[in-house]
Amino acid sequence: MTDQSLRNDPAALPPPVRNALEWNAFLEATIYPLLTADLIFTHVAHSFHKSPTKWRGGCPWHQSKSGTSFTVDPGSLRWYCAGCAVGGHVLQYLDRRAGGDGVVRGQRFFDLIRQLCALVKVDFPQNEMSEEEKALALRLETRRAILEATVLHCQQQLGLPEAEPARAYLQQRGFHADHLLELEIGLYACPERLRKYLLAAGFDEQAILESSVLWPKARGYATFPWRDEVGRMLTLYGQITPLVDPGHPKKLAWPNPRDPQGHNLEHTKRSPYCLQRALAARHQRVVVVEGLTDAALLQALGQTDVIGIVAGLLSQDQIHTLQRRHIEAVVLALDPDQAGDRNLDSNIVRLAQAGIRPYVAPRLPEGVDPDRFVLQHGVQGWQQHLQGKIHGFRWAAKNLMTTCGPATSDEQKDQLQTQAVRWAARFSEDHATDLLVHFFPPLTSCLGLSAEMLLAEVRRARQPNPSSPQLVAPPLVPSPAWETPLPLPKTAPAPSFPLEVFPDPLRQACTIIAATIQAPVDFAAAALLAAVSASLGARRALAIKQGHAQRGALYLAIIAEPGSAKSPVLGAVMAPIKRLQQETIQRWKQEKRRYEELLEQYEDRKRARKRSAKGEDPPEGRSDPPAQPLLRRYLVERATVEALGPILEENPAGILCLHDELGAWIAGQNEYKGGKGSDSQFWLSAWSGEAGPIDRKGDHDRGPLFTPYPFVTVIGNLTPDDLSLLRTTRPSGKKVHDGFCDRILLVYPDEFPASEESWCEIPDTLTQYLDNLYARLRSLSMEPLPGAPGDTVQYRPFIVGLEPETREVWQTFTREHAAEVNAPDFPGYLKGPWSKLKGYCARLALLLHYLHWACADPAGPSGDKERVNATMMTRAVTLLRYFKGMAQRTYALIDGDARMRAATRVWEWLDEHPEKKVFTRRDLHQGLKRNYLFVHPDSLHDPLKVLETYGWIRMVEEAPGGKPGRPRSVRYERNPRWPAPGSGREKERETVPAEPAWEEGEV
Repeated sequence: MTDQSLRNDPAALPPPVRNALEWNAFLEATIYPLLTADLIFTHVAHSFHKSPTKWRGGCPWHQSKSGTSFTVDPGSLRWYCAGCAVGGHVLQYLDRRAGGDGVVRGQRFFDLIRQLCALVKVDFPQNEMSEEEKALALRLETRRAILEATVLHCQQQLGLPEAEPARAYLQQRGFHADHLLELEIGLYACPERLRKYLLAAGFDEQAILESSVLWPKARGYATFPWRDEVGRMLTLYGQITPLVDPGHPKKLAWPNPRDPQGHNLEHTKRSPYCLQRALAARHQRVVVVEGLTDAALLQALGQTDVIGIVAGLLSQDQIHTLQRRHIEAVVLALDPDQAGDRNLDSNIVRLAQAGIRPYVAPRLPEGVDPDRFVLQHGVQGWQQHLQGKIHGFRWAAKNLMTTCGPATSDEQKDQLQTQAVRWAARFSEDHATDLLVHFFPPLTSCLGLSAEMLLAEVRRARQPNPSSPQLVAPPLVPSPAWETPLPLPKTAPAPSFPLEVFPDPLRQACTIIAATIQAPVDFAAAALLAAVSASLGARRALAIKQGHAQRGALYLAIIAEPGSAKSPVLGAVMAPIKRLQQETIQRWKQEKRRYEELLEQYEDRKRARKRSAKGEDPPEGRSDPPAQPLLRRYLVERATVEALGPILEENPAGILCLHDELGAWIAGQNEYKGGKGSDSQFWLSAWSGEAGPIDRKGDHDRGPLFTPYPFVTVIGNLTPDDLSLLRTTRPSGKKVHDGFCDRILLVYPDEFPASEESWCEIPDTLTQYLDNLYARLRSLSMEPLPGAPGDTVQYRPFIVGLEPETREVWQTFTREHAAEVNAPDFPGYLKGPWSKLKGYCARLALLLHYLHWACADPAGPSGDKERVNATMMTRAVTLLRYFKGMAQRTYALIDGDARMRAATRVWEWLDEHPEKKVFTRRDLHQGLKRNYLFVHPDSLHDPLKVLETYGWIRMVEEAPGGKPGRPRSVRYERNPRWPAPGSGREKERETVPAEPAWEEGEV
């Protein structure tokens, strides 16, 4: 399905959709695979805490005190709010977002589908349905909504006191309270009570009757919701409890309503039970059991790859669903009875013909179903049991040998050979390798024939009757004709750094450094901001109002690929600070040598005084011990939190932490304490300037270190592959949203093109200018804090205020900033950084204020003024817009759809290798395995699926492995309409002066 704007051929429009089942197939095959949780659940109230299997956040319709009442399953897109006691799928969510009641009726059903089509850029199908067909489609969707409401009602009934016998029975079967909630298990207590509940929820009584949920026969049964592979309700399944009178069936399924022609309104077994949970857990191999309660219990115990079919035989619809969802292998673990054994052979044939590799688990002990087995032996016993599985073809060969009996006579051998050839002839030549490896070897010793001879017999058997009935699965690509592929969503473009916020000399400085080193000007500008921040340090703070003051501390990350000249730019801008630090260290070493000499003399005098007490003559006069020299620190690299304590105490004006590899700084937090330390908390507090004691490890008697106004500016380099570190705990690697990433200003410009040597050099006068600039900022003094006589003097920042006109600029900025956050389409993953960017605007205004003062710029203060003017605040807002654009670009990569990010990287690799017309997943993995997104070959499954959906590639016939027994490699071919390499995609090279001139100024 392609965007209509990409082609002008009317014949290429989507086919008409005429009935409910076709609408259902359209949503399943075209719309739902393209949807992600980030696309749908965009309300700002959510602010999700994300995990791979469940998102928790606030509710759009009630004030959630905990902020976690609204949950979303990102795999199935199902949602539920515990506070509102409502839930559903995509259509119900969108309807409630628009002010509806979640019951999709009338034209609203088609409006929502049209909205989803626009969201995923798919044409809305030609709607040629009659009024009767429309009513049927709406009836199907209404029934699903009623089933969703019924599930919620039954869950409530199971929690009532009179349901205690049912809860006790379910607990005896292995289902604990958290399992009941996770699997949405409920109790069907009373049809009349359910009818009143549904009426109160806004459903029409006629629709309730037509949905067949009011079923007196189900009274007292435990209810298990059965959903399709995308999480939509298909039906309810009942399990008997002590509340049911004896003589009733142990299990039952709710009746399926019929259309006016007598056909079933919904095929309730077209998708296996719990398949949506297996897909959400990214399983490509599943275990099939018969019983619904078997699958439910195993799912509850963490075996998310188990699905149920509630029969011994997989239906054709279920197999097609598994094939459509790219399930690669199925382990059959059916009940240990004659029906299960009898259905195994048919299941093996159907799965193999559909391209799904079948396996057979060992037979369970007689009379022990999977749920009983796992209760007796535990999950570990179940996993050990499955390790004994064999290929379905091998099981079929052994089953033939058992059925035909011992092949001792020629007649018995002929009979076994005939049955084996007949069984193998049902498969195409694509299965030749599996037959040679798994099916024929068990038979060769009995028949005295080689596997190759048996395969030749099979090929001859196919010739006389090539049209023998087979279950042929529908092709994954409906037509061999290629259509124009849809463009993949692109990463947000990088904004240009607004050099106009700097004074003229510094604009020239950034341009010259970038042109000389051949790097983006953003690198030099970001490094300059960090240097200015560290030079000003804690000497000044900007008070927006009483109780709200911001200092100029920055956490900056320069993001670029290795070899992008990040480190040389940092070195050029920080050269004056590094040289100053080296000179300070040399002076300190000299002072320390002099101190050691004076200390030795002092100790000699002390010893002389002790001797004088024994009758010797006392020395002339007395003296105090010499003062130990302190090392003034301007810069630290690779320092631990324990080492920073005394450094900050001795340097109240603050320090600069410079990291050539910022990823090592992030990953190294808490590494000395097994991940249980407080390094992360220290850096969170240091950004805010919050005081906190640091205990001394080797000198406990002297008490903890305490700095009232700690100041640290951090800057470092980061590669795009390490962006995931910003959302992980240190060092466990688990996902976390602790606000650490939100405090970092991100600089991620477009890649700078490589070029020949420019022969430009950085003038010495420019380095001297920066040195003088930093020195003038360091010349500002701090305010001493009052203390007791004899105490160590401590200092606080000098407070700077706002001019009256500046308050208006700040008011306008905060109003627009709040409007962005409160917008309905504001992404939830940007809410955290936006909360920190508001404070960053004040910090940037303070830095620009004193930067212009140090440069004596006419737009800035003429002297050491105590108020920030409106011009500096306006420039700070401009600079903040740049960092907002960088945050949108970068956070989309960190928190956006990982499948699309990975698909884009695969697309780029294929575009760089035009010779790969046909390729396998193994080919891609060999080329991409150095990227953290593709550590394992299975990680290519989702991006390849995305590229298939967008029409760039498609699957072709399977290629046999290179060696016997080696898994088959699925081959893909690329769309011949793939754009020619390099056509219109070259990045425009940034124009810089060939020989930039430095106009020397005065500081």
